[in-house]
Amino acid sequence: MNFPGEIVRAGGALPVVVQDSREQITAGSGLLPEFHCGYTRSLADQAATGQFGFVDAFLCADHCIQLLGAVDTIRYTLPETPVRMVQFISSMDDPWAGQQVDDTLRSFAADLERLLGTEITGDALRESIREFNANRRLLRRLYELRRTGAAITAAQMQVVVQSSMVMDKREHSAIIAPLVEWLAESLASEEASRARSVRLHLSGHMCHAPRAEL
Repeated sequence: MNFPGEIVRAGGALPVVVQDSREQITAGSGLLPEFHCGYTRSLADQAATGQFGFVDAFLCADHCIQLLGAVDTIRYTLPETPVRMVQFISSMDDPWAGQQVDDTLRSFAADLERLLGTEITGDALRESIREFNANRRLLRRLYELRRTGAAITAAQMQVVVQSSMVMDKREHSAIIAPLVEWLAESLASEEASRARSVRLHLSGHMCHAPRAEL
């Protein structure tokens, strides 16, 4: 939640949103209570079982108390890996809120510069924001096409979104742009519109993405 990937990319690193694992939780069971959500317990388990060897540093924006516990387990099990917890304020309507968020992001950027041994320039940040926004526009367009009957399933859409969380945004956009174009063209035919599936809406609270088979 609220992960400032644009800043990480501007610093020359690859921002990755860690996904929950499909593996059964084993070592992580003793690190967090059973009533914690599956995502946070999966984070603890992945840290405890050595699955985060590819990660150079962790950033977590405070979202819920269960996530705070997961971050503590990462600090405990990976003491050599830098872990930064960013505290965003809950109220965004107060006159001082904007400045506090700005200060928090600048502090994070300074820490990142020290970690990477680089300078995050204004030009690099603007270019990173453009890449992220271009990718967001493509994803929004996919959602619009799907709502109007494009032939892409919920499970396929989930793959597209999850891949955007772990890939370089420019590479991801280059891959899905032809998909967006093809779906738009296929939807233009009257036959494709008539073949639209019956819609099903599931309502509930899921802290992480539902399993693809659902």
